[in-house]
Amino acid sequence: MNKRSIFKYLGLVVAIAILIFGFDKLLIPGISRQPTPIVIKLSGWGSSPTEQELLRDVLKDFEAKHPAIKVKYEVIADQYMDVIKTRLIGEAAPDVFYLDVLEAPFLMSQNVLEPLNNYITPEFDLGDFEETLLNSFKYNNNIYGFPKDYSTLALFCNQEAFSAAGLTTAPKDWMNY
Repeated sequence: MNKRSIFKYLGLVVAIAILIFGFDKLLIPGISRQPTPIVIKLSGWGSSPTEQELLRDVLKDFEAKHPAIKVKYEVIADQYMDVIKTRLIGEAAPDVFYLDVLEAPFLMSQNVLEPLNNYITPEFDLGDFEETLLNSFKYNNNIYGFPKDYSTLALFCNQEAFSAAGLTTAPKDWMNY
């Protein structure tokens, strides 16, 4: 094959490639082309049926306001943090995921989470969050997450058991417990 034939052949290949890839962009009357939606993967742990229903409503509202974005929600039913950490290591983590406040400092310090500062617009009111809850997701002047809820765990003392043990009052802090 001489040089002229090679150039003709390459020209033909390039022309065919342009036609194939360009045809997809060609506007044909009567055929509307919908852009391929962006799919965001959200992972969380299981919760009550009421919370699941509320989340479905929130996601439906989000998708209605942002039709080019679809959210795929995945419940990780068992060993949640083990699954998330394994996926982070394997670069297969969800785009958005629930993160317990006790696990956040380690993941923030390992640079595996994206700081959200650049996504926070003036319309997004950080004052809507309790400062102590929001501070739990801050590291090196960056915000890595927002609290979705909080726990109301409490310690109750059985006064009869305290009296039987000779104690008159409950401890005021952990140091005196």
